[in-house]
Amino acid sequence: MSCSRIYNDYDGVTHDYTRKRGLIYEQVFLPDNAPKEWSDRSVLWNAVEKAEKTKDSRLSRELIIALPVEFDLSVWERMLQEYIKRNFVNRGMCADLCIHDTDGHNPHAHIMLTVRPLNKDGTWQRKTEKEYLCVRGGEERGFTSAEYKAAQNEGWEKQYLYKIGKKKEYLPPSKAEGLERVNKYPKSTKYGRQNPISEAWNSEETLLEWRECWASLVNSYFRDLEIDETIDHRSFRARGIKKQPTVHVGVSGFAIFKKKRYCDRYELNRLIRQDNQFIDDIVKTIEYLVKTIALAVGAIADALEVARVELICLKYRERRLNIAHTTGKYYHEYDKEHLKSYHALTEQIEQKTYERNEAIKESKRFFLKADRRAELTRTISKLTNEMEDLESRRNMLLKYLECKSTDDISQAEARIKETEENLPKIQDEWDKTDEALDEAISEYGKLKAKASDFDKDELDNARKLLRDDKESEARKKIEAEHGSCNDQDFDDSKEYIDKRIGEYDEPPQKEAEVKPVNEAPLQETQERKTPSKSKRERDGWDR
Repeated sequence: MSCSRIYNDYDGVTHDYTRKRGLIYEQVFLPDNAPKEWSDRSVLWNAVEKAEKTKDSRLSRELIIALPVEFDLSVWERMLQEYIKRNFVNRGMCADLCIHDTDGHNPHAHIMLTVRPLNKDGTWQRKTEKEYLCVRGGEERGFTSAEYKAAQNEGWEKQYLYKIGKKKEYLPPSKAEGLERVNKYPKSTKYGRQNPISEAWNSEETLLEWRECWASLVNSYFRDLEIDETIDHRSFRARGIKKQPTVHVGVSGFAIFKKKRYCDRYELNRLIRQDNQFIDDIVKTIEYLVKTIALAVGAIADALEVARVELICLKYRERRLNIAHTTGKYYHEYDKEHLKSYHALTEQIEQKTYERNEAIKESKRFFLKADRRAELTRTISKLTNEMEDLESRRNMLLKYLECKSTDDISQAEARIKETEENLPKIQDEWDKTDEALDEAISEYGKLKAKASDFDKDELDNARKLLRDDKESEARKKIEAEHGSCNDQDFDDSKEYIDKRIGEYDEPPQKEAEVKPVNEAPLQETQERKTPSKSKRERDGWDR
């Protein structure tokens, strides 16, 4: 994160990230009661590591903040310094800030925060404390070690696990005379009592407060610099917006996109934007219908045709999502099988290599008999051929997995894992699009019912005159959004929508043509079915 070299006292390893690029600013912020030497991040994080005793301890909390591209570095520095001091340092946290802008298009800040509160003398407080579940008069209550000293004088007792026949039960010593105690550990809560300061830092309310403070600070800078922009920390759902939010692409996704390769996240975002645009178009169409419902038949016919082709476009998108999910799932399983076969072949190659090396070692012994040496030579030759065959098959699997060498297999594994994570998102987007389509069709039916006051034949004729042009516009819109418009998918989408809205006309069925029977060709055909003389003789017909 800081593109620096840090020595880890815990394992004696020096972590060198000085070759990484993109760092444009870094600073460590400390509360007043923290030791001054912690301004060196190496000293700070080694002190954090030393304070933790368990292998699954949480060492820090990281916040990643997107920075407005409308500002420059000096404004980012002022904003972040104000934000960190107000929300973190004043609460007793140490903060390690780094600003990154690798390619000039994605400025963001990493803020690493300590998770243990500090005492006044600069030592770490406990995150949790053992809490014993004590009993008195049938009432159970939790006490820490310090609290228990006073509670003991009030009649509270710790509970221990005792054997009662074949069962085990927690009892206070006063009620367990003559019983065998299982162990020396008193009954306690599972996670102990959390430090109230740490509990406040870890709460969801505090996180929402940090998000709101950042949005408020950025908007105040927008106003001061007279920039007509605002940001909002709330989700679409909290703001009452029915659009679907896009997903985070990340550095790896952007790198794949730059190489003009297929990226699940870019594809998912593209589909989400299309879905949002379709919903906007349908809402605008419905609003347009409401405003024009009292106008002439021509206007109503135009509005209904616009709504119809919007539904066709939405159904086309739902079909493409279906295809994308089905195809992605197929190739995902295809790649998983190849990866599984690759690892199996690798194990076989390693085993054959070991056997071949052992045979070579034995063949080099000078005191071997000639027949044994010849046998080993044949074994080595056989193993070599088998290894070459396995290697050839493994290289073929590497090509299937789009890997140039075995060193790239980790990339294939990462790609398979990423696809596995994104398939449920595409499935979810598919389901949401299907739900949006059902809702839009329902609204279309309501609006069509409102136009029932007009003459039906006159309205239908007016719509038929507009239909070809509107469908051509729909095809162009689909081509602009998807790159192309598949005729079969478009026709199927149109048929589906027309059936759903009750406007589908069955195509006229062609009458079957009755051809006169020609007896001469029939006799000729039957004669041709009789085997030739050579075939009769071969198959034994004459016998």
